[in-house]
Amino acid sequence: MLRILVCCGGGMSSSYLARNLTKGVKEAGLDKEIFVDFRGFSQSHDVADSFDIMMLCPHLRYRIQDYLKLHEQDYHSKLENTAIYVIPAQMYGLMQIKELYMDALGILDIFKEQGGHPTYFPGEEDAGKIKRNKAYYHVYKKNE
Repeated sequence: MLRILVCCGGGMSSSYLARNLTKGVKEAGLDKEIFVDFRGFSQSHDVADSFDIMMLCPHLRYRIQDYLKLHEQDYHSKLENTAIYVIPAQMYGLMQIKELYMDALGILDIFKEQGGHPTYFPGEEDAGKIKRNKAYYHVYKKNE
């Protein structure tokens, strides 16, 4: 089962988002494949190692390096095996579970192969410039 932790600044929008995503998971029949939970970004570290991927609200892209520096002393026990991914702004607004699920799977493949935080798709190093509202591999072919 893929375990996704959705994070926002204080937990308010991510809790709304997680409820909608959980509902979407059930409606899409993916409840045996995906588990979604939420936390404010500053409270996420305590549970990060229980998730495969942390999907961050777009405005958190500027806080990732500070977060990693703050938690560098226990990086290997908490964050080494958890991908950190910034949700593209247009996808964040729509929150279609199948699109997020597809991005999560793609990001996990990249993370397992390359490591590093944040993890991003080729050509999407600057999350603020991403204009797509669908999963990366729905917009670009996998081998591009």
